Order: sequence, then C-alpha cells, then structure tokens
Amino acid sequence: MIKSSLRVFSKLLFVTMIPGLIVAQAQTALGDTSPPSLQEFSFHPNRFDTSLGVAQVNISLRIEDDLSGLALGAVGFASPSGQHSVASAISRRDLVKGNSTNGEYFITLEFPRYSEQGTWTVQYLFVRDNASNLRHYDTQALANLGFSTSLNQTGEGDVTPPELRDLNFSHTDVNTGRQSMRVTVTADIADAPAGFWQAAMMFRSPSGNRSITGTIRQNNLVEGDIIKGRYSIVLEFPPNSEQGIWEIVVFSLRDTALNSISYVADELEALGFQTTIRVQ
Repeated sequence: MIKSSLRVFSKLLFVTMIPGLIVAQAQTALGDTSPPSLQEFSFHPNRFDTSLGVAQVNISLRIEDDLSGLALGAVGFASPSGQHSVASAISRRDLVKGNSTNGEYFITLEFPRYSEQGTWTVQYLFVRDNASNLRHYDTQALANLGFSTSLNQTGEGDVTPPELRDLNFSHTDVNTGRQSMRVTVTADIADAPAGFWQAAMMFRSPSGNRSITGTIRQNNLVEGDIIKGRYSIVLEFPPNSEQGIWEIVVFSLRDTALNSISYVADELEALGFQTTIRVQ
C-alpha cells in the first residue's frame, strides 16, 4: 500500500531519506512541495481483551499541510508475530474539526475477536496532500516525535488457521457440450476458538487459459457451526467449457481472527482430497 502511494502524480518527484522517515515532494504548478505533517496522534484504549468480542480503538490525529491540504492517509498496526495487521484509511470524511490545511481527524480501528495476543505496534502512518506530496512515518519516526506506538491485546488469541477436514465434489465428470453443468462443492472446516470466516478456490482448465472460482462464506454453512461445520457451494461450468482435466490450483481458508492458510493441488492430494474434474 505504501509503495503504491509513492506513484508520481506530477512530472517531477524529489525523495528525501531520513532515518525512519520518508518525505516525498512532488513539484506542481501550484508550487506546493511540502508534504503534510503529523502534529498530534493518540489512540484509546491502549489495552483491550478481544476474547470478549471485537475491540474498537479510537484514533485522533491533527494534520497540517501548508497549501493544497490533506487528501488522504492511512495508519496500520502489526501484530506481535508480524503475521497480521489492522489498518484504516484517513480521508476528508474523517475530519471533525478545522480544515484540510489544519484539521483534526477521528477514525476507529476494529480488532477482530481472538486477535493475536500481545503487543501490537503502529507499523506505518502516511499522509498525502492534494499536490501528491507524501510523508511516511514508521514506528521509530513516530516514537521520535513523542507519540505512543503500541497497544496490548490481553485476552486469549487465536493464531492457528482453519483446518480443511474434507473436500468433495458432487460430480467429477461433466459434459458441457449442450448446456452448463453445476458441481456442488462440499467442505468440512474446523477452526477454534475464533471460527471459520471465508474460503476461496480456483479450478484451472487444461490449457491454463480458463478458470472457475468459488467462495465459501459463513452463510454457506449447511451443518454444524463456524467452529466445526460443513459448507456447500455450487460451481457452474459454462456450455462448451474446455475439454479435459480441470484442477484446483489453490484452496485458501481464513478465520475471523485473520489467520489464513492456502493449499495447492499436491497438498490437497496428499491429504486424500479430490482435486480434479473431467470436462467432456
């Protein structure tokens, strides 16, 4: 996200490197070459327990920009392991006082239930003005300015991804010569304590030029619950689909605590699951 925000929106870009701080200045016809600056930054609470439910952290910021005014920004926290993150954009609609050249902003981050236990740290905060000048603060830069950079999730956390326990297709051989064919995919998925959230799969044609995708969501539950449940979705192979063996190239799962895992065909086969459908 930070890299994409460094795209040049004008003809000339100057980048100044300072330890822990990147300042990008874009020359424009308006003559605004100064990026926005963070004057105040705080969040509350700095301790919470997500084993009781989703935790909301309120963030207050005051941002100044000399000419063109703040256009957008973002702030993100990284989990203790660095494997998870919670982030939010900062936009004009978050302005609660002042204006885009000297304004106070208020945003709310939501930490999912059973978020990773321990100390979460502000990983980045960037602000960009309407002249495309960008300033990026990392953890150390924020600390050097005297701002707090960490909060603590004290409750039980879930760091284990969902487990795929079974995977079946209603048909492993279909004929799409005259009409489309539907294949029901059934998956048994377990996850505790957070619970399953979403899975995605992709079948690829023999040539590799075609694909069919499907998403399993909580509302596709047909038996059990999100801790241990059976889910079912329907994939449709269109008329005159490419003939031959279609194979799952990836099957990814994620739980409500943001833990994820992905399987490729070989891994699914090693678990004893069917991975192919033959199309005639």
